[in-house]
Amino acid sequence: MALRTHASFAFARSARKAIGIPLFLSALALSGVAMAAPAASNPVQKKYFTREGVDGIMCKPTGVLQELVSTKYKCYGPGGPDKCVASLDAAKGTLDAKFIELFGDLLKTDATGFLYASGCKDFGGADFIHTVAVGGIGYAKSTAKLDALIALGSTASLATMGGQPRAELIASLGRFGDSQKAKIIPVLKNALATKGSMLDFKKNSLKLLARFGSDDGVAYCLDVLKQGNDKDATKVCAWYLAERKHAAAAPLFVKNYEGNKTVFGRALGLLGSKDGVEALKADYEKNAGSATALTSTVALLNIGDKSYDYAADLVQALQGKRPLSLKDRAKKADELKAGKKGAAERWQKREDEMQEDVARAAAIESTYATDAGAAKKIDEALRGTVKKTDWAKASAFAASALAQRGDKAAIADLVRMLSSSKKETREIVINAFGARYDIPEAFLEYVGRKGVVSDATVPPALFKFIESESNEATRVQALIAAGAARSFL
Repeated sequence: MALRTHASFAFARSARKAIGIPLFLSALALSGVAMAAPAASNPVQKKYFTREGVDGIMCKPTGVLQELVSTKYKCYGPGGPDKCVASLDAAKGTLDAKFIELFGDLLKTDATGFLYASGCKDFGGADFIHTVAVGGIGYAKSTAKLDALIALGSTASLATMGGQPRAELIASLGRFGDSQKAKIIPVLKNALATKGSMLDFKKNSLKLLARFGSDDGVAYCLDVLKQGNDKDATKVCAWYLAERKHAAAAPLFVKNYEGNKTVFGRALGLLGSKDGVEALKADYEKNAGSATALTSTVALLNIGDKSYDYAADLVQALQGKRPLSLKDRAKKADELKAGKKGAAERWQKREDEMQEDVARAAAIESTYATDAGAAKKIDEALRGTVKKTDWAKASAFAASALAQRGDKAAIADLVRMLSSSKKETREIVINAFGARYDIPEAFLEYVGRKGVVSDATVPPALFKFIESESNEATRVQALIAAGAARSFL
């Protein structure tokens, strides 16, 4: 009998591999091996699955889960929440409440893991569907299901997750915004304490801690800069410490300045620390007249150094004009003093030359300018560039910068630009509304200090854009932007 049983299960293993689950089950019956009854379903599975096969390993979605994964929405876990049309309906506020209830149920766990997955080996397309649930709850801003996300953010839970699920959880929590920060901040602290090599979830946690006005990331970031632990988070840590005005970080910024002048120059400028004046001035004096000097120009303006007219340099760059180098300034002064024939005209012609790339780069850097005395001139220069419709990129970046600097009228310009015939303009606008908000280095480098422009008019404009956009990747980016913009409302 023992021999027969061993031979039968050997056959069963090979049959399953060769002919698949359905024929494998028939083969078991023919071989004389008794088929076990399906294992008992837990309460979550009873609502959303029928279980079939040996030990109930085949879990077939029914009802509302079937609608989510195969009929109405055709969403599946590995596709992620951002590609799921249910997430779009959630963001629009039109998702049927039964799907929100489903999302909450799919996140219920016990000591062995997610309840919906217990004992199942084949989900009929519903495996990993909890990843859609995580994102969907955030897009819906469902406070009734927020606790389900908070539970996933426990120390023990985060320790068992992979990098991508952690990032998706933090992104979803971020969509709730400031009104729920008291519940969210403890999860962000847990995230910073979690070991891991994929650190986007930590960088996004710092982004949110800065936004929520929390110093709970200060100790972590000081350790990153001092010890080099989690050094992949260095750039965001520098920005975070500067945003939190942590004055003790200034010597660390100076120490690291030569390694990344853009990151630490911006940090010194936001901090307003005079510790960095010497290093920043050396860079400015060497590179004045090139885009390389924009960071030190803005930083020195913020700090209040009076050695040069930094505001004038920035305004020129925002207009697309490249300031003269210090060497050329001296040469110009000498020629004008000597009354050299045609000098005034030649120098004026040089200074009036305009390049779109100069204005584009200056627009991003202007989002880091905090000097109140220069604010009016900076904003006026940006408004002038917005009107240069022949400069598709610079115009859109200028509108984005103005909006990040608090100009409400610029938001209307950005909404209008969503209908531009130029792809690059539309992409810049979607980024301004928050498409890169969950990619910290990207929003800091390619959008600006704030990373999101939000207003009640923005989500409806993005939803309309999504409905008319044929490219899936662009639709996804617009949905991410809508989620970010809604988090500020």
